[in-house]
Amino acid sequence: AYIIIIDQTKLKPLCPYLFKNSRISFLFFGEIVDFYLLKNILKFYEIDQKNDYDLNSVIEIAYLNIYNIKIDLTLIDRFVFSKTNKIVLTGNIDSIDSNLFQYFRTLKELELALSNLGNFVHKGLKWIEYLNFDVKDILLE
Repeated sequence: AYIIIIDQTKLKPLCPYLFKNSRISFLFFGEIVDFYLLKNILKFYEIDQKNDYDLNSVIEIAYLNIYNIKIDLTLIDRFVFSKTNKIVLTGNIDSIDSNLFQYFRTLKELELALSNLGNFVHKGLKWIEYLNFDVKDILLE
């Protein structure tokens, strides 16, 4: 199954339960932007963090095309993406939350195709410390 969300209008927050018991081969979110002229930010409603609830959501590949966005748990929800094999982030990343990847136990590959790679790396790579040991590749382009 494929889900493609491409929307240049304001994105509404998504409920993580939308992905309950889903099997998705390729999930694409495009035009996620936080710029003073345009704000189109993807967010998920928060599920009770005390509960380590399993949505049983399996996403083979999650692809996010972003501009000037901080990558954190509001964007990459830990319950929706916990069983994701590959995450592709393209565009211009402001930063990645330092503890983001501690929740993604099945992540095998992280691909960063960034137009601002130098600035991004200069801000720090502390988030790499939390990558699962099972991650086989980190591809920086």
